[in-house]
Amino acid sequence: MVPPVVRRAWTHSALILSVVLTAVTAAALFATLATVGGTVLSRSVMQRIEATKATDTVIAMTGPVSRPNYARTDTALRDLMRATLGRSPFAVDRSEIAQALDLPAAYGKSSASLITPIAATGIRAHTTLVSGAWPAAPRPGAPLDAALPVDVARTLALRVGTVLTVTESFTAAPVAVRVSGLFRADDPASAYWQLSPIRPGSTETTGDVTGYGPVVVDPAALSGGPLVLDSAAWIVQPDLSGVAAGDLRPLAGAVAQLENAVSQSTALFSIRVTSTLPNVLTAASDDAWAALSALAVATALSALLALAALLLAVQLLRMRREVEASTLRARGGAGWQLAALNTGEALACGLIAAVGGAYAGVSLGGALTPTATPLGAPTLGMWLAAGAAALSSTLIVVGAAAGASSPVEAWVRRSRQSNTLLVARRWRRAWASGGRGAGAACSHRWSPGTSGGARPGRPRPCCCRCSRWRPAPSP
Repeated sequence: MVPPVVRRAWTHSALILSVVLTAVTAAALFATLATVGGTVLSRSVMQRIEATKATDTVIAMTGPVSRPNYARTDTALRDLMRATLGRSPFAVDRSEIAQALDLPAAYGKSSASLITPIAATGIRAHTTLVSGAWPAAPRPGAPLDAALPVDVARTLALRVGTVLTVTESFTAAPVAVRVSGLFRADDPASAYWQLSPIRPGSTETTGDVTGYGPVVVDPAALSGGPLVLDSAAWIVQPDLSGVAAGDLRPLAGAVAQLENAVSQSTALFSIRVTSTLPNVLTAASDDAWAALSALAVATALSALLALAALLLAVQLLRMRREVEASTLRARGGAGWQLAALNTGEALACGLIAAVGGAYAGVSLGGALTPTATPLGAPTLGMWLAAGAAALSSTLIVVGAAAGASSPVEAWVRRSRQSNTLLVARRWRRAWASGGRGAGAACSHRWSPGTSGGARPGRPRPCCCRCSRWRPAPSP
């Protein structure tokens, strides 16, 4: 047996289909905006961050540190990082920088040449070993192993296995160094190399002194080995790959708070913090909010268009069913019975709109963002957006159909509409006959066929029903 709701909907299938299609289109539009909007915001943020130099997206900390204070300083810095950055993931690399070593007079092109040994964490992840091996821990009576950049070894005419005796700049103590390997930096412009006083393959000249670096040694060489720790450096790299637009300003504030905490700490008075990351994050946040404002305007305009189309379709359906509703009311139909029929149709329309709009939003969102990762199923945001649009459509359909007119009201309204159409039709006919209006085609005679004839003293309507009343004839 066919349910009454289906039989009732079948009588106006074209209008019902238009309402459903309008609701599905609105739901698909909002589901697409929910997905594409998030993708556009994420891309705008990432493009702004990727366009920034790598050295501007890290927090660099450097300062003189002695061996007895190094562990305490490192612990205090990491505690401040966790306290200020909070839940934001970050990575930390550090380096221990030894006192400079003077090269023999036979090496270098200046009157004084020196190298600065460092022991950095993560060095192997940022370099490629060309020949030899990475430095091993120092052994008693054996030369200190050190790895040099390929360009520095070529400039100083050094190769793997070469042993040279250098002297410390302050104590003049001799140190035997053996070249254990040669490496090449994967990205010399990376922010990682702020851990070294001299970038890979480069030289720094101050007056008559030329420095070469970086010279990589084992960390054990600076903790009880032949080298003396002079300073240390830390590089904090926040994970910006998955940062949301709303988290940019809080993260910028956390970085600024970390800088202030380090500068105000008495235990870290010698550590200097350098970072332009707060400025980068603030600029990216401004770009994201500008894109969000443009998206909000587009969403509002789309909502107005969808609302207008849905109201038009629902109003047409209501006009078609006005006589039906009034007839049901005249035959004893209760208001809740009519409301149940209307609610059943509205719920079916909303369910189709929610499901169809969510899956249509997947296809439309994939077409608008072809480079994004394709979605196999609607996301939670798409379901929420489509569900909100479908719920709004359901409420509109129920609200428009709730006010069923009484039989008398429906008859009066349709009579007025019929009279209006009749007058408009006579005006068009009069205009087509060459006149300027209804009065040009009508002589405004007495209305024929009235019962009782034209009795004296009683006005009669015009024959063209133009709302004119002729005066009563004299007796």
